[in-house]
Amino acid sequence: MNKDRVIRHRDLVERIGTAIENTQQRSALKNMSRRFKEASLKQPSDFEERKRIARESKERSIDNLSANLDLFTEKIESLGGTVFRAVSGKDAVDYIVNLAKDNEAKLVVKSKSLTSEEIHINEAFEQANIEIVETDLGERVVQLGHERPSHLAAPAVHRTKEEIAKLFSKHLGEEVPADIDAIARVSRRSLRGMFLEADMGIVGVNVAVAETGSIMVLTNEGNDRLVSSLPPVVVAIMGWEKLVSTVDDALNIIDVLPKSATGQNITSYISILNGIAGYDNSNSRQYHVVIIDNGRTQMMNNGFKDALYCIRCAACMNVCPTYNVVGGHVFGSIYPGPIGIPWTAGIHSQSDAADFSPLCISCGLCEHACPVHIDIPMMIAEVKQRDIKKNGQFKINRMLGDSENLAKKLSGLAPLSNWVLR
Repeated sequence: MNKDRVIRHRDLVERIGTAIENTQQRSALKNMSRRFKEASLKQPSDFEERKRIARESKERSIDNLSANLDLFTEKIESLGGTVFRAVSGKDAVDYIVNLAKDNEAKLVVKSKSLTSEEIHINEAFEQANIEIVETDLGERVVQLGHERPSHLAAPAVHRTKEEIAKLFSKHLGEEVPADIDAIARVSRRSLRGMFLEADMGIVGVNVAVAETGSIMVLTNEGNDRLVSSLPPVVVAIMGWEKLVSTVDDALNIIDVLPKSATGQNITSYISILNGIAGYDNSNSRQYHVVIIDNGRTQMMNNGFKDALYCIRCAACMNVCPTYNVVGGHVFGSIYPGPIGIPWTAGIHSQSDAADFSPLCISCGLCEHACPVHIDIPMMIAEVKQRDIKKNGQFKINRMLGDSENLAKKLSGLAPLSNWVLR
């Protein structure tokens, strides 16, 4: 066994122990799991058929990726926008930060975007001395706590309302009660002026449509609408896997996403960007769409193509027994949970993915819950197998894996065991 791998495994064990001892986090995760599981029982009777249709929409769109990218670019440009295709995360970050500098931006507001977390855009703005503010409540909590999201759909699910109230009280310099409605009101009030003063807005993308050049953003707070409608410069960040061929394909995905994520029949807000209008009627506003590869092409050609069908609903995390004990900061990198293992292997490194792949117990619940039928267990098994080939297997795993010989040896000890146990 590779010595460095052993050290990293010990670190994982220590982090597991710390997470288990964190009773507040375990309570928050337990409540999350219960709520989401109860919601998942309310699915429509034909939900399996809807999932099949959504899967076909993703497959068809990615199989026609090149043509879709060209058509999408053409449509965006016809709507007055600019498309930048970034090969790496660094390319995307450099483009966006330089765009902010060129426009002398001092304040950037951002709606929820997992892809921006992937490329570490917040850190890049901070290094450039440009203030960036998360406007999604969960993301704002994570930002103020100097953490990373622990869940794809609910970034601050590991926090209790008492912890969040203390965090806002410290940041705002006023007493914030541990009441969910009160926290939401305080957050809304503190963000209002930032929406109005922002020089740039950054939005994530749930689905992009090639045939129309449309970008669809799903939120439960509506913050994306202020982010995309008020600042003079607006940037949409997306991985190319978010692109589908037609509006019908997009609607198929939007149909299953909230039902799988939170049990909602439909998200509170579905925003559709078709270009961008000047709020002062001068047509002076800028609209940029940054499409990121950052390892996705390699994933498609390296055994992880299935992961590209992910629609970021987090259903796999909601049912994962290990995730629901240790949380996303142990069970993941930028992308946490079961689907985070192949995604980490694809866009970051095989070793990073292998570090937390032992958390998977191969129960298969994630595949059953996935609304686009991604074979997550098989991809996790592939990550584990590649790690074994490179670094070797732990002795205990080799012993337990050799079940036939182990059974023969232990059977020979039966008389002794019977005598000891009487």
